[in-house]
Amino acid sequence: MKILIFGGTGFVGLNIAAALLARGHTVTLFDRASLPAAAQRDFAGFGKMLTVVSGDVTDRQSVMDLVAVGF
Repeated sequence: MKILIFGGTGFVGLNIAAALLARGHTVTLFDRASLPAAAQRDFAGFGKMLTVVSGDVTDRQSVMDLVAVGF
């Protein structure tokens, strides 16, 4: 399953992503902040299963564009 997490690089988002990735899901994290260095190391083994997109959830067009391409 493909899953999009808004606020994905924060504490809660990262923990949800870790659980979903461990279950074999493809995860896209959408956040203004970049992926913390510790999370980059932790998620390195997941390769193409994890995508990080920089953006602001209040930017409606960015969200619509991301969803339109199937994130």
